[in-house]
Amino acid sequence: MTGRDNDNAIQVLEMAVQQFVDSWLDGQEPKLDEFVKDYPGYEEQVRQRIRKLHRIDGLLDSLVRAHDLDFQDSANLPELVGQRLGSFEVGHVIGRGGMGVVYLARDTKLDRSVAIKSIPPELANDSTARTRFKREARLLASLNHPNIGAIYDLVEQDKDTGYLVLEYVPGQTIAQRIASEPLKLEEVLSFGQQIAEAVSAAHEQGVIHRDLKPGNIKITPQGRAKVLDFGLAKPSVNQDRGGDTTVTQPGRVMGTPAYMSPEQACGKPTDERSDIWSFGCILYQMLTSQLPFDGDSATEILARIIEREPNWQALPQETPAHIRSLLRRCLEKDPRRRLQHITDAATEIAEALTLLASGSSTPVHTLPREPWMDGTGRGRIKSLAVLPLQNLTGDPEREYF
Repeated sequence: MTGRDNDNAIQVLEMAVQQFVDSWLDGQEPKLDEFVKDYPGYEEQVRQRIRKLHRIDGLLDSLVRAHDLDFQDSANLPELVGQRLGSFEVGHVIGRGGMGVVYLARDTKLDRSVAIKSIPPELANDSTARTRFKREARLLASLNHPNIGAIYDLVEQDKDTGYLVLEYVPGQTIAQRIASEPLKLEEVLSFGQQIAEAVSAAHEQGVIHRDLKPGNIKITPQGRAKVLDFGLAKPSVNQDRGGDTTVTQPGRVMGTPAYMSPEQACGKPTDERSDIWSFGCILYQMLTSQLPFDGDSATEILARIIEREPNWQALPQETPAHIRSLLRRCLEKDPRRRLQHITDAATEIAEALTLLASGSSTPVHTLPREPWMDGTGRGRIKSLAVLPLQNLTGDPEREYF
């Protein structure tokens, strides 16, 4: 094959992969056998490229884990401390792991701190991986929301090295906050509303987090919640909920076990409603300082997610009634019966905050079980008189209660 023919083949293959990725990320993955027919003479080569695209999916899924809690062992990658990448002056290492190294750096143009993450060589020097990575990085960069950790830039020094420039978010994660002391109800509701609004903004752009957990949410010193680690999540499919809305590969279990939805735990197709389940787990944990589903192993946790209910009695007595109801809707095991839009959760929590601020919140108190509540026994009551009720909330809209 001549040099010109080789260049032409490379161009055709790159174009084919780009077209497939664009369709895939738009929620319309083409059928492979039909797709390759559009590239006569290159069918098998295109087929191999697309199969390779699926094989690297696992690496890409965890590429942008930027906070230091997810890094343990040192990765065998070049050190950048003290060096300069374009307009970024690289400072010290804030995290290491098998997927790369994260540095705290200074953006000299805009005078701000950023987090710079190296892209693993196995991705940086692979044209198929770079094609998908660039496309999805642009998609995530479009998530412009005050409660989402932003992607600023993608720096490519050469074909073998690349770096992701992320917003640097100081502060503690919600996991750290919960571990240090219980959160107040006002804090829980405030953080919950911000998280719901962030996830809602992502869902509106068709992006699903798929790994929401307290360790992926930071609270800044100013009290702002920042959802991190959206990963390179595939967008949702905009179609009727009755259809098969597949955004992850069926049979593949992804995410952190304690916050995984039942459909995730079973390796079934997932969509926005899996994020809603995870949000429910986070809200429950912020309220109780306990996991809704726990166990000694990942297998035990997943089994409890599928088979059991959370301990609803663990919710604090001051938890408003409609927040309890919201939690049950978020943690409904059947995704068809689960809360369908996380925007509704943000609205419910906002209303709870308003009532709490006005002193009109109506908590549900869990009372000890009395003998008359049982169906048998000496203390059983055979008749009950109901006295007139009075609205003590001061809110005329609650008069009907």
